[in-house]
Amino acid sequence: MNEKLSDNQVGKYKQLWLVFFTIFFINIFVFIFIALLMKPLWYDINEFLKAMIGVQTNWLAIVLTLTFLILGYSVFLLIFYLIKRIKIGITKPHLANRIIPFPLILIWNFMLYLLISESGDEVTIVRTQLENISPIILLILILGLSSTLLFIIPKLGKVWSNTTRKSPKTITLTILITILFLTVFILPFVIVPSNIVSSVPIKPKIIAHRGASHLAPENTIAAGEQAVTWNAFGWEVDVAISYDGILFLMHDTNLKRTTNVEEIFPERQNELAENFSFSDLRTLDAGSWFAENDPYDTISKGIVSESLANSYIGEKIPSLAEVINLTRDNDLVLDIDYRRPTSSHPFYNTYFDVLLTQLNDAGLNKKIFISSSLHLAENMTHVCGADSVEVILANVCELVNTHHGLTNKEFYAYEEANIAVMVWTVDTSSRFSQLWCLGVDYIKTNSLHLFTNITEPTWTLIPRNYYIAWAIIDFSLPLSFILLYIIKSKKKIVE
Repeated sequence: MNEKLSDNQVGKYKQLWLVFFTIFFINIFVFIFIALLMKPLWYDINEFLKAMIGVQTNWLAIVLTLTFLILGYSVFLLIFYLIKRIKIGITKPHLANRIIPFPLILIWNFMLYLLISESGDEVTIVRTQLENISPIILLILILGLSSTLLFIIPKLGKVWSNTTRKSPKTITLTILITILFLTVFILPFVIVPSNIVSSVPIKPKIIAHRGASHLAPENTIAAGEQAVTWNAFGWEVDVAISYDGILFLMHDTNLKRTTNVEEIFPERQNELAENFSFSDLRTLDAGSWFAENDPYDTISKGIVSESLANSYIGEKIPSLAEVINLTRDNDLVLDIDYRRPTSSHPFYNTYFDVLLTQLNDAGLNKKIFISSSLHLAENMTHVCGADSVEVILANVCELVNTHHGLTNKEFYAYEEANIAVMVWTVDTSSRFSQLWCLGVDYIKTNSLHLFTNITEPTWTLIPRNYYIAWAIIDFSLPLSFILLYIIKSKKKIVE
């Protein structure tokens, strides 16, 4: 499999195999790293893969398992061939190891493209997760770069001492190395995590996204009750309208994911939910899918008990009237995400009239968050999307409702202008803590159990201590390796 060969026998393209395989290894490693950072989106990604492939199985688990196996084999090959190269010189990898990486790198890059493109705005979770661990990454980077001084100092010293007239190449190389070191050492002062705050703002109020949707079947009364149990400030619901004009809760356009429509109405399973009468909708089971599939692993982890999960079997699709009653009885805030029907629906033109009239009659007033400036919504909290501070203030917007992936600079601008901000959908403690430090007022989450009882962000540091710590690190690490080089040099001279 491996034998010593001359350069002429092997050829240039075989000499480059190790370089290409290293690139292949890095590529697979990056795929895994990004996939792990996107863990809160795994359920949605898996649902996308099921829909794309058309077969109901845990495709993401299969892909990740294969990726880890490929990564492990890549590590083995890199170490194996590096050792062989050091011991016997040029080595000839097995034909399979030379060919297989080419299609694999194309396939995995395509999957990485799908992963990122289909995640939409949620792909910003990669950036925010990296920001959270940036101090660790930068520390490793500075430590690694500082350690190279043991090799760089003697080589540069030799070049400069042996050259009477310094060549442009030598000067350029020295300048580039200096710029590299300065850039990396300055990075901690440029990339400052949002957790670096002089004082911690008030904890954001928690809004249960589609109810407590990781603890109960989404957009059901059970999800609303769990929001109450876990002390949510309010809940967000998706409001559609039936063919006979009854407002009900449903996020998806059809009923396949969250009900047993395939069993009850097999011939109508692909129909739009809005084309069903409310009486037909009420015959469906909107809870068994959660109890049986455990889509977010909250049952298997014991967060949701077996008995509670079993109680969801037979849960009905609720009307907006039921939702209003639960909201009023428990003094919650109700965040409305409306689902206007298609143009062929009989209530297409009157949907907003029906919705706003029912909400207005509920008497919840400012406890209803809605994106509408119509007359019937004037007593409710006027919600708008993210925009410039000037535009928001001009539109008399009471609450900005936006994705959590805005830049820190944008969040700071809203905070300074005293504009209330609500973000969706946050399911990691690290991001919740970042947004807490950024002064966000409301956070929508599927994972109430992670946030309702915490009293402080996962970590914070005051700016003075942060800058002092990095100044010490930037000074002490390279100095330590320089001293180590000097000590080693003196030992060699003595010997």
